[in-house]
Amino acid sequence: MLERRLKTILFSIPGAARLQNTYFPDGSLALRLTRGVSWTITGSVISSASTLLASILVARLLGAEDYGALGIIQSSLGTFMVFAGTSLGLTATKYIAELREKDPKRAGRILVLTTQTSYLLSGIMSLLLLVGAPVIARSALAAPQLAPHLRVAALTLFLSGINGAQIGALAGFEAFGSIARINLLRGLATFPVLWIGTRFFGLLGSVIALGVIAAISCAMSDIVLKRRIRQANFSPSREGAWSEAKLLLNFSLPANLTAVFFVVAIWISNLILVRQPNGYSQMGIFNAVNQWRVAILFLPTVMAQPFLAVLASLAGAGSGRQYRKAIRISLAATTLAAFMPAILVSLFSGSIMSAYGAGFQRGALALVLVSVATALAAPSIAITNVLNSAGRAWSVFGMVMAWSLVFITAFYFLRGYGVHGLGCALLIAYLIQFLIVLLIAARFMKPTAAGAV
Repeated sequence: MLERRLKTILFSIPGAARLQNTYFPDGSLALRLTRGVSWTITGSVISSASTLLASILVARLLGAEDYGALGIIQSSLGTFMVFAGTSLGLTATKYIAELREKDPKRAGRILVLTTQTSYLLSGIMSLLLLVGAPVIARSALAAPQLAPHLRVAALTLFLSGINGAQIGALAGFEAFGSIARINLLRGLATFPVLWIGTRFFGLLGSVIALGVIAAISCAMSDIVLKRRIRQANFSPSREGAWSEAKLLLNFSLPANLTAVFFVVAIWISNLILVRQPNGYSQMGIFNAVNQWRVAILFLPTVMAQPFLAVLASLAGAGSGRQYRKAIRISLAATTLAAFMPAILVSLFSGSIMSAYGAGFQRGALALVLVSVATALAAPSIAITNVLNSAGRAWSVFGMVMAWSLVFITAFYFLRGYGVHGLGCALLIAYLIQFLIVLLIAARFMKPTAAGAV
């Protein structure tokens, strides 16, 4: 409704209708990409800005050491989350986008399959975290006092796993306006919920707040997805849903292994870091730096879902020329969207780290290193979408596995330099991956390769 009103107002302006018909005709690739990206950015801007501001506030309330503890809890949560099937959202996006018009019955079965599997895997991994929290806190984190916090985080794990499948399904419908509204409301809730939790209950309150935010997002996504299914006259059926289970092996499994290798590599690097002298203070600095890594990748990341949905749709339709055009646009957009923020963050790294409070200032160099590394990482997001849209999830797995091995090996030898060594290791790993991405992009831009998709 809002989108139709905005469109009516916009194109009532003299000359705007002609501009729209010339450059953004109905059903065109330009209109689909612009609409998807603009809606996604609209919702995500407030969400990411609120999260970033909340992270600064939480860091000032907790201090470097407790903020480092929150960082390792979030890293541990992310590690368990990939085993909970975060790739199921990716599976839903690709196949719903590809099949929703060509074979809606099969798309409905895949929607049911990904939803049911997300509940199953999220429940299993949440239970394992709940039961194993004391062992993880004592043996892996060398901080037995964090066991209660990990148990509370199990709820966040369960809800986030389900929410990933929900958002993935909405992206498959190209319902980016709905996703934007969900992100908008989530962002509006993030700052006050985190502030209240941390202000009155300290570190444990921060962890509880993460669960509350996940619950809000999950509930909103469920309402919106059901409404979208009704509007699309879509009839997801449980009957025969598990006959599509081969997709879990051919696409979801490699996609999940990709996420596992990436997140586990980050988790291992964090474990190495916290075991260095003043390890949890170093981790607190890296947790602050990492917030800006996420901020630099904000635009490339939010563009990923609409680009994947459109690429998968074009691949399913066999539109080779349009497919190659979409690849060029996605590569240019993601690269430019990361390099400009990376330059700005590097220039103001000292002021940024000082904003977090005492003990964070010495992380300015680490922020510069991570910013440059993140800019080099951006094109890989576009190429990952290309490979996934072509059903080559195992190729993505190989690329990320190579990155993980290089990153962990580099940091192992640089671990004595603490958070700065971690930044150098990221830079080395992403530089090598950047060169690999250039080779893959050149191959897909050949007409014969793209046309075969």
